[in-house]
Amino acid sequence: MSRFSLSRQVSQGRVGARVGGPRRAARGGRPPAVRAVMLGGLALVALLTFAWIDGGEEPIHPIVEPVELVPAARGETAR
Repeated sequence: MSRFSLSRQVSQGRVGARVGGPRRAARGGRPPAVRAVMLGGLALVALLTFAWIDGGEEPIHPIVEPVELVPAARGETAR
């Protein structure tokens, strides 16, 4: 940078000013709404993956203990 251009920038109050086009956003360059939808989708995929690995419900185990039945009273018929 030459001396002339530096003094011109000082007179215009531009010392330390950024040179170049507009900066891109630091994190991905996406609007917050898009980022929120992406995070929600990622959370849903993580939840479905966990549910798939976990295997869902457990197998049904039959009850093996005997149950006593109440004797039918007189006059009642079996249904």
